Amino acid sequence: MDLRVIKKLKENIKKNISIIDIEPGFEPFYVNADNIIQVFDYMKKYYEFSDMNFGLNYKVANGAAFKMDYQLVNNAVSGSDTSKIFNAGVAIWF
Repeated sequence: MDLRVIKKLKENIKKNISIIDIEPGFEPFYVNADNIIQVFDYMKKYYEFSDMNFGLNYKVANGAAFKMDYQLVNNAVSGSDTSKIFNAGVAIWF
């Protein structure tokens, strides 16, 4: 889902959303699309962030890629630390 879709939702629908997965335009085919700053600026008006994932995929061949992501995870306890998790792996599809 992208930010343009979220912006078009009616307010009563936005209030009932608890989880959103937005993929900002980092790929070249997202010309004039939302970027990560636009996503955060808009989303913090409506939602409280408790979990953020940032990732990178590097396609090494047709059907294979290296994948990395970094997670920032908060729990419901006020004042608790944010967990920072790094993941890396290889993806193979056929």
